[in-house]
Amino acid sequence: WAFIPKELLPRMPSLFFNAATADKVYGVDGDIVSVTADRDRDGIIEESDGDFAYIIFGMRRGGTAYYMLDVTDRSAPKLKWRVSAAGFGQTWSRPSIARIDIDDNSLNADEAVVVIGGGYDTVHDTISAPGTADTQGAGIYFLDLQTGAILWRAGADDSADLELSTTGREMDRAIATQVQVIDLNGDGYSDRMYASDMGGQLLRFDITNGNARDTLVAGGVFA
Repeated sequence: WAFIPKELLPRMPSLFFNAATADKVYGVDGDIVSVTADRDRDGIIEESDGDFAYIIFGMRRGGTAYYMLDVTDRSAPKLKWRVSAAGFGQTWSRPSIARIDIDDNSLNADEAVVVIGGGYDTVHDTISAPGTADTQGAGIYFLDLQTGAILWRAGADDSADLELSTTGREMDRAIATQVQVIDLNGDGYSDRMYASDMGGQLLRFDITNGNARDTLVAGGVFA
């Protein structure tokens, strides 16, 4: 089988005719990440055991959405979810999968989240002033693994769960790289994150598992 995101269907004629062009016609070229659960650890993914196999990917130059496919039955794949939000840049950030205990009744039973950076702002295709804020991609998101719902967000605006707007330390540059998520004490829940942005800033975050969204994460730019 094959899967083509709906927003790429209009590009198919260009790819078919393969005319000479100065510009690349992009498809999906974001990193593809697999997520599996083998509940009884028998080495076999069986839906009857509550097992699953998912693949998730961003579109990178192909667009500004993340997709998840359910391939538990590899002969009958399903589109599980698609997410694209205001403020997303091109979806370059490789997804990180983590368990985070959020005080939120809507969170899935595995407490599994997808952690992504906001993406790439195409302003960086040309030289831009170092002090200029980006209009796309300046954020970090937690998505529910099962639904794609945005559970938590960091950004420079006052609607973010973690608002980082202090002058000189604001989250105002695109985050196109993978957000590194770490379980420091080995309890199965992630409690530290590191990220870097297109402005050359490094960011560190500490997660307090069990807290509500507004107090779940602390941190920001440190260098």
